[in-house]
Amino acid sequence: MRRFPYFLWAAFGLLGVFSSTLSAAENAPPSTSEMRRQGAALVQAAMQEAREALARGDSLAAVQVLEAQLARIQGNAVFLRLLEDAYRRCVADLEAQGKREAAQIYRQRLAILSPPGEGSKDPASGQRNSSPADGSSRLIVRGTSGEDKVNDSLVLATASGKQALEQAEQAFRAGRFQQAGRLYAQAYEQERSLPQPCRERWAYCKLHWVTEQINQADRQKPDWLLLETEVRTALSLAPRLEYGQTLLQRIEQCHRSATTVARSRFTVRHSRETVNGWQQSESPNFRVFHTDPTMAEQVLHVAEQTRSAVLRKWLGEENPEDWKVPCDIYLHANAQAYAHATGTPPESPGHSSIGAERQDASRIHSRRIDLRLDEPNLLRAVLPHETTHVTLAGLFGPKPLPRWADEGMAVLSEPYERIQRHLRPLWENPDDERRFSAAELMAQEEYPGPAQMAYFYGQSATLVQYLTELKGPLVFTDFLRTAQRIGYAAALKSHYQLDFPELERRWREYVYVQKVPGLNLALRR
Repeated sequence: MRRFPYFLWAAFGLLGVFSSTLSAAENAPPSTSEMRRQGAALVQAAMQEAREALARGDSLAAVQVLEAQLARIQGNAVFLRLLEDAYRRCVADLEAQGKREAAQIYRQRLAILSPPGEGSKDPASGQRNSSPADGSSRLIVRGTSGEDKVNDSLVLATASGKQALEQAEQAFRAGRFQQAGRLYAQAYEQERSLPQPCRERWAYCKLHWVTEQINQADRQKPDWLLLETEVRTALSLAPRLEYGQTLLQRIEQCHRSATTVARSRFTVRHSRETVNGWQQSESPNFRVFHTDPTMAEQVLHVAEQTRSAVLRKWLGEENPEDWKVPCDIYLHANAQAYAHATGTPPESPGHSSIGAERQDASRIHSRRIDLRLDEPNLLRAVLPHETTHVTLAGLFGPKPLPRWADEGMAVLSEPYERIQRHLRPLWENPDDERRFSAAELMAQEEYPGPAQMAYFYGQSATLVQYLTELKGPLVFTDFLRTAQRIGYAAALKSHYQLDFPELERRWREYVYVQKVPGLNLALRR
C-alpha cells in the first residue's frame, strides 16, 4: 500500500492556492449564515427548555442548559435576561438548601451579568438596584476567582470588541492572565486590530501560560510543539519581548533532554557484509540500507525516538513492544538515485510504504521508508513525518487510519516552521470555497485533487490538534476507533459532546482567532 508521496503536498499546494475550481453546491462547506441559523435554533430550543425547567422549579437544570449555549448567543439580550433570572433563582434555591458554597459559585456568575448597583436584584430580597440611565454596559467582572471557564464564557458572550478589550485590561491588571488572553483574542476578532500596548499584554499572557506549562513538565508532559507555537505567536505580536527567545531555548532544551533518554535504550548494530552495494545497520525496530554508517546511526536514533514518541503520545505506551519485522529505511544519495530506485518524482524528499492485508489493515507484513540524503530537512521533518505514518499503521482495527488523521498526526511531528507552511494557505484564504468542512474532511477516503491539496494538509493538522487539545491524544485515538464502528457524527457526540455545526464553529475560531492572531496581523500589514 503506497503512501501519498510527501512532495506532492507542496506542488499541489501551490497549484491549489493559485488555481480556481467550482464546487458543487451540495459539497460546499456550511456558510457562515447557515451556521448562525443552526446556532440560533439551538439557542431558542435551550431557552424553551430552560423556561420549562424554571416552571417546574428546577433552577439548576435551567442554568446548565443555558450555559451550554453561551458560545452561540451572539449577544442575545433575551437569553441573557433569562439566564440572569435562572441564576437568581438558583442562588436562592441553593441558599435555602444550605448549599452555600455552590450558591456562591452562581452568585459570582450572576455578578458578571448584573453587578451590584447596576440593575441587579438581590437573590434574597428580589429588589432590583438602579441601572445606569445611559444604558451603558453592565459587564463588570466581580467576585471571580481562579480561571473559571464559565465566567470567561459569560464575559465573552456579552462583550463587544470594545468591552472585551476593557475586560481584558481589567483581568490583566488583576493578574488573571489566562482569562485576559481569551478576552484579547475576542477583542481582536471583533475589532480586527489592537493597540500596540494591548498586543504586548496579550503576548505576555501567552508567555505566562507557556512558562506555567514548562514549570509543570515534571508532573505532566506538555506538547512541546504547542508551546513553541504559542511563543512564536507571542513574538509576532510583540517582537521586543525578548523573554520569548529565552523560552524557545528552554523548550528546545527540554524537548532534547526528553528524547535523549531514548538514545540509551538500544545499540546500533552494523553489518560487515554488503547487499547489492548497500551496507546495513539495525536498531530494534528499523533497518537502514546506506553507504554512510554515521548518517545511518543518526537516522536510526531519530526513527526510534519518533516511534517511541508517537506510541507514547497517541496510545499511552511507555514501553512498547518491538516490531517482529523491522521497518526498512533506504537512504538514496540524491534526487536522481531516489527517483531511479523508487519510480517517485525526484522532487519528493521521501515517502513511506505499508504492506498490509487487503481485508485487514491491522495485519502488517512490511514497512518501508525511502529518503533522499540531499534533502536538508531529512532528519528534522521528513523522517519524523514518514516514521509517524509507519508507526500508526495497523493500530486502528481492520480499516486503515483515515487520511485526514494520518496526515494530520504526521504533520504535527514536524518542527514549527515546517507546519507553518501547511497552515499558510488557510490564513491567506479563510473563506476560500476549496476549504473542507469538518464533515467533508473526515469523509475523505482518498487524497483530494490538486486544487484542494494545500487545504487538506493544513486543515488535517489543525483539526487533529484541536480535537487533541480538547481532551488529550488518547481520547482522540479512541474517537478514531469508535468512529470506524459507529460513524463520525455519533463518535463526536460520544467523545466530545459536539455535533458537526458546533465543531465547525469552534474549529474555525481555533484556527483564525486563538492560534494564529499574530500571523493574521502580519499578513494584514
